[in-house]
Amino acid sequence: TASPGHHAVTPLLAAGQPSRFVYGRTVAGKDPAHPLGYVAIVVHAADLSDAVRKGDNRAGPGSFAQVIDEFGIRVAHSNSDATLFHPVAARAPATVERLVRIQRYGPETAKLLAAPMEAPEMAAQQASAESPRVFRGWAPSIQGYALVAERSLPHVPWTLFVCLPEGAVKAQIDPVL
Repeated sequence: TASPGHHAVTPLLAAGQPSRFVYGRTVAGKDPAHPLGYVAIVVHAADLSDAVRKGDNRAGPGSFAQVIDEFGIRVAHSNSDATLFHPVAARAPATVERLVRIQRYGPETAKLLAAPMEAPEMAAQQASAESPRVFRGWAPSIQGYALVAERSLPHVPWTLFVCLPEGAVKAQIDPVL
């Protein structure tokens, strides 16, 4: 049985290839101190990225989105599968050890967590509830800065980041100047 803060998953094998799933849990009932139960949310990572991809270019030309889980790991990205399951910053050794032990992101969890694709401003924003919701941040998928809007998702401990490349902002402003 799952308890608060405990996640367990067994990566499924399809045609010999691991299928990565992302998952979360939320409390069912009005009073979190006395829950009626827990609702598990399990989504195939590719489906989550496809859903996020539908928002591409909606915040402006070249805009994209990514979802970062409670451990600071990208679980969806609308324009860069290469960044999936990489941390936005180095993780604490105890956290890495635990995630590797349960193979949270499949059989390659250790390799993925050992290779952060740094986005320091996103890591800082996610860690601080006091921080602003819109900021300038590094986006590894475009190797440049973006104007980033952030929102915590309501039923899972994940954060959605919508990014508008700085170049797209400048392209809109330059003709006016």
